[in-house]
Amino acid sequence: MGIDVAPFRVDRRGTSPRHRRFELLDVYIDRDEEFTRACVGSNLPVLTRAKPYGSVVLLPEEMDQFAEELRTSAGSGRPGFLASILVLADRCASDRSTELHLDGD
Repeated sequence: MGIDVAPFRVDRRGTSPRHRRFELLDVYIDRDEEFTRACVGSNLPVLTRAKPYGSVVLLPEEMDQFAEELRTSAGSGRPGFLASILVLADRCASDRSTELHLDGD
């Protein structure tokens, strides 16, 4: 299995992490591991943080850079599957109450 991409809306009640509630907004499932190969083969800082066996949470402050790296990858001959992920990243960039989770196996 590949690296799945899921935007979550985060409801923060107070300062304790225990009081955070997550609402799944959408999901991109990397069934063919295309996104995984794009991340592993990349030399871009945010994309290389995504690992096939682990999880990375991108905060709203990182979303613009992640989206730009996706655009760079898509513009360099990468397959069109990145467009789906770019839509999720743009959604998170426009809503500061969201996080983007990159979840490997």
